[in-house]
Amino acid sequence: MDEGPGRKERKAKKRVTGQEKAPTWNEYVRFAERTAYGVLNLLPEQFDKLTIGELEQLLDGWEERRKIRLREQFTAVANLMNIHLRRESQVSVEKLMGQLISPDEDEVVRDRRAFFKELTPEQRERVKKYGTNNS
Repeated sequence: MDEGPGRKERKAKKRVTGQEKAPTWNEYVRFAERTAYGVLNLLPEQFDKLTIGELEQLLDGWEERRKIRLREQFTAVANLMNIHLRRESQVSVEKLMGQLISPDEDEVVRDRRAFFKELTPEQRERVKKYGTNNS
């Protein structure tokens, strides 16, 4: 069987479980730019210097900082609410956070997981290849 460049290109565009087609490299770049410029508030020259792994690490750090900020805010909200409620009906920080944010519902995390889930094994290997500069 011929394993020329055209053959590899066709294989890279198939999804894992017979679905239509996997995202292209240009689609990944658009996804990464939207994340970098929107969520992380990076400048274009900062984005250009990042590897895929570093961008993923920055996004993981942003998610952790966001959860810490939300926990701090919900602690204040729970304290304000609980002074007006009976002991049996008081709210906890975890209950408030569970109502607002869960790992499955977080839009940024959901988009990121959905995008990477659509990659073929070959594309996943290429992403691993371009990990961090430290690896």
